[in-house]
Amino acid sequence: MITLAELKAKARRKYEQVLQAYLSGKDLFPLPIPSDKTLNREAGVDAVFEQQRELLEHSKNKTGAGYWLTIDFNRKTNQSEIRKISFETAADFLFFIDKEDEYQAFVADVERVRAALPTLLDVFMKSPQLVVEGGRKMGRFAESGYLLCPQPSAQAVRPEPAH
Repeated sequence: MITLAELKAKARRKYEQVLQAYLSGKDLFPLPIPSDKTLNREAGVDAVFEQQRELLEHSKNKTGAGYWLTIDFNRKTNQSEIRKISFETAADFLFFIDKEDEYQAFVADVERVRAALPTLLDVFMKSPQLVVEGGRKMGRFAESGYLLCPQPSAQAVRPEPAH
């Protein structure tokens, strides 16, 4: 069975897809996360539960936020077993990977670019991390007053000499 740490790593690898989906207007949710569902049943009933315990304790089913577990009853073992792991909403996904603030900044920066230079959206579709990294380096596009390059300063514009 997949561990909580492995689930978090797999979810983080899906983050770029979520950014691309926002840029294209697609909705990826519910977002399934493939997982190794094989349980070691040889050690007994308690061991089967123990293999799933960590995922059960941190799931949206238990905490109200994060990933959702689909659980089915296995008649052979007379136990409930995890069958599917998914994120129902972007908010659940972002909460789990701790990217809520970064994503909100990404959305604000994308909307600013969409309004000012929509031709850049194709570049950002191929590499949405450019928006994230650019926002970090420039102190957020939306907050800095710059889009992608600095605006000319008053000193950079020389007045024409008077004749």
